[in-house]
Amino acid sequence: TSGFVTTTRVTHATPGPLYSHFANRKWECESGMPETAKDCKDIARQLVEDEPGRSIKVIMGGGRQSLNTNLTLGPEDPLDTWSCRREDGLQLTRTWQEDKAERGARYALLNNTGDLTRLDASNVDYVLGIFANGHLKYDFERDRSPEGMPSLSQMTSVAIKVL
Repeated sequence: TSGFVTTTRVTHATPGPLYSHFANRKWECESGMPETAKDCKDIARQLVEDEPGRSIKVIMGGGRQSLNTNLTLGPEDPLDTWSCRREDGLQLTRTWQEDKAERGARYALLNNTGDLTRLDASNVDYVLGIFANGHLKYDFERDRSPEGMPSLSQMTSVAIKVL
């Protein structure tokens, strides 16, 4: 049983080697890859579609823009200009949910602190918590309301309970 919690994008070069192989740290999604590498899977797809990524029990962090096309942007969760933005029409969080449902697993997709605090950790097999388009905000900057981003300690506490 494995899991990871990060304040970076879950597809960032720091957590990426846990579950993927890539020649360039910028290959988080297809729009960050050169035309000559289009036959390779980007880091986000490897996380959701391939082993060992698809069997990781707990994944929490940022990186929605690498996982999903057509994002909702706002002042509290802007586009991360340091990273790529998925443009191929894929909705990898939906793919993740469909995979877990097909496997008969109990799963939860979390989008904010409220989702995290309401989670029944004893009644779930897999958790995907994607709390920001890019990296999570620094603790002193984050929205602490239920609609905001959780802290590292909140995510870690829940992850330990699930695992």
